[in-house]
Amino acid sequence: MYERFKQLLDEKHIKVSQVSRETGIAPSTLSDWKNGKSTPKYDKMKRIAEYFNVDVEWLSGESDQMWKTENINISEFSTDDNSKENFYELYKNKLSEPVSTVGIKSNLYRLPIFSTSSKEITYEYISACDKDMSLLAGLIYNSSNMEPQISQNSILIFKKANVLTSNKLNVLYNIKSSLFECYNIIKLGNGYMLESYNQLVPMQFISYEDFKQAYKVIGTVIRSIQRH
Repeated sequence: MYERFKQLLDEKHIKVSQVSRETGIAPSTLSDWKNGKSTPKYDKMKRIAEYFNVDVEWLSGESDQMWKTENINISEFSTDDNSKENFYELYKNKLSEPVSTVGIKSNLYRLPIFSTSSKEITYEYISACDKDMSLLAGLIYNSSNMEPQISQNSILIFKKANVLTSNKLNVLYNIKSSLFECYNIIKLGNGYMLESYNQLVPMQFISYEDFKQAYKVIGTVIRSIQRH
């Protein structure tokens, strides 16, 4: 339905002409859709859905599930640095942009969660108290627990690292029990620390735009803190 197409245009700040140009769909097709004359055929609707990374049935009005519910096997991924790099290159297109329109909560973001233990990508929701958290593009975590969680070995993936402004990012993470745990992610130099239960936990940090150069572990910052 066109209303949902318009919703995507508004959220992404994209013009119809750009969609037409980048999907190869004629402007007249989209214009007729807007004016209620005709609806794009399935193949064109699918191209539009793939362009916005949403479910084609949601876009056509046949489903209320906006996002694809896919689990992707990532058996290629292991814990060594080379595999991390390969994993990122293979799956960076699977990173969906966080949206702030889930339900009635304007600060709820849908993120892909990459598990190093289950070797799958699933989707969870993060409730963020800080606007900079909208730049979070994904989370890789290494945990033996069943529940996704931000932990010591977690890797935060940001879309644009250089525009982060806050020294402390406040995060409420939604675990499946519908309970929320409060975390403070503290920016220290080029790295981040996770403050939880009055403890500072080192985090690994990845830039969405440049994986190699911005992959940072802040051990030097930790050692500096320990010396004082």
